[in-house]
Amino acid sequence: MAEEVVVPTTSLIVLPDNVSFSVGVLTEPLAVLIHAFRKAGWSPDTKNDSSVVIFGAGTIGLMGIVAASRFGVTNVAISYRHQFQADVAKRIGKLVGVLVETIPHHEVVSYFEGREKPDLILETVGGKANTAVESVDIISPGGTIVILGLFDHDAPRPHLFPIVCKEVAILGSNCYDRSHSTSDFLLSLSILSEHGESLHSCLVSHSFSLEQAEEAFAVAASKENEKALKVVFTLDE
Repeated sequence: MAEEVVVPTTSLIVLPDNVSFSVGVLTEPLAVLIHAFRKAGWSPDTKNDSSVVIFGAGTIGLMGIVAASRFGVTNVAISYRHQFQADVAKRIGKLVGVLVETIPHHEVVSYFEGREKPDLILETVGGKANTAVESVDIISPGGTIVILGLFDHDAPRPHLFPIVCKEVAILGSNCYDRSHSTSDFLLSLSILSEHGESLHSCLVSHSFSLEQAEEAFAVAASKENEKALKVVFTLDE
């Protein structure tokens, strides 16, 4: 890892006075989810009665709950692999005023049998997961699926027939941009200005010095044993 990085000034954003460096580490993952909602055509600070499902309760998926609150959503269902992720999802929902339904990942498809189907799905798992197929299975007719997870080339792929028949929109969402009057990063910071410290206590599970980099990456890779969510490095100021 480099000790110093040179970047253009246009890539820098000054943290507000009420957002500490430790809270500032949450700016980027939250901006990723703000961008995903905007890719779906949603606008912040508007009432929204649409139903939302999030596949995956890692840092990105959990940030989806936070972003949903800013986009007017009051109910979110999120799938999880480990119970501690579900517990954190509930805490975050209570913090930002979103009613969160937690569903074990292997039960998502059966959960929506006979229930109202979601209007928007955010897929944050990727890898070799079957979540793209499951998203198409449970999405409502005319609904939108936003893919944030990075899938392996041999991951299961949904059939085109139900996509066409249900007129499903499937969008990719990569990082963030500045195409709006308020950029994804600035909107993220405005949320963190209000909830940052509480979100930090929910999401940042481990902190390490740079000298502990090897240990930090090992902990991040051992989610179940270490109950790892956001693993960060603490730098000397």
